[in-house]
Amino acid sequence: MEYPKEFIERVKEEYPDWGELHESLEQGTIFVGQYLKDKVGFEMSATQIVIAFNEGRQREVKEAAERCVRREKLRDEWAKIYFHRY
Repeated sequence: MEYPKEFIERVKEEYPDWGELHESLEQGTIFVGQYLKDKVGFEMSATQIVIAFNEGRQREVKEAAERCVRREKLRDEWAKIYFHRY
């Protein structure tokens, strides 16, 4: 399958150093969906969040949450592209 150019660009921007993902995007493989799914989730544990807040690093927590939201949106967009192709 061929992924939309704009989608490829957004994914590459979010994951600039992930060669396997970039290659799969260009080749149009289904592995893109699994790669995106594997990276969805909040990267900080509850303990890390509490420590960050106690140390005044609220911005770090917010940035991690925003990254999580962006990645969820990319995963959801992949699903729409992939499953609506039929």
